[in-house]
Amino acid sequence: MGPTLSVHLPDPPSRGDIESLHGWLSQNVLDLTRTVDSWDFRFGSRSCLCSLALVPFGTQADGFGQATGVCMEEDEFVEYELLLGHCPRATFQLDYYCRSDLPGHKQLAQLASELARRFSGMIDVGSAVDHPVTQSRLKGVALWPGRVIALDLIEPVGWTVYLVDADFMDGWIATSEFGL
Repeated sequence: MGPTLSVHLPDPPSRGDIESLHGWLSQNVLDLTRTVDSWDFRFGSRSCLCSLALVPFGTQADGFGQATGVCMEEDEFVEYELLLGHCPRATFQLDYYCRSDLPGHKQLAQLASELARRFSGMIDVGSAVDHPVTQSRLKGVALWPGRVIALDLIEPVGWTVYLVDADFMDGWIATSEFGL
């Protein structure tokens, strides 16, 4: 399996927002199939399969249109609330099923950026931006526009997850440093 991006939302989208998103997807992707609030599609005729699922924050998509049980510790919910000023209530989970397809990874990131913009979300990129963010902090310069938040997790020890906004994601996609 390839990369996963999560777009954490302050509030769940309305049914109208979901239907609007479905309409937008049907005009911008290929081979679109839908199960309730979960979609599978391809970005182009040569791209790998991609999935998008709306799940409650703190859960993951199970691959069959449903969410798993809660997979976060209570202190992680508190940390998100402290860093964001609110605890997210919903997540769009995006999965791309190829590891080494850079153009597909960029399209996945662009979709995450689109969703973050539409729904006022923050994109969880895991540790993918760790090196450029660390280097920019050491040099005391900003990487590119936008917001980035480091969330230091207790388990595993020393693991940092980064939340970025759509502007940061767009700036990162446009660089040679992009990679999921």
